[in-house]
Amino acid sequence: MFEDSHYYYEQSCGGDYLDAYPSDDFPFMPKGWGDRISSLVVSKFCSLTVWERSRKRGSRRKFTSGIQYRLKDVTQGLFSTWDNDISAYYCEC
Repeated sequence: MFEDSHYYYEQSCGGDYLDAYPSDDFPFMPKGWGDRISSLVVSKFCSLTVWERSRKRGSRRKFTSGIQYRLKDVTQGLFSTWDNDISAYYCEC
């Protein structure tokens, strides 16, 4: 998970990053990472489930293997996106 994204995909997935490992289960984001993720990469044969609120509450989204260059492009409900809105996650491989 990366803090930066960019209009040009080749410039996305930059800045500070947070690694997620198989079976990582974080109902609260590590210190300083709440509502800070703007792009992400999920390894082959893995998935990353994220929640908009801590304690795994609120909207939920499951990302499968691949690159999500801009979470601004991933809708969450009618009027919001997942950009800077991840507060909990679970990684499984």
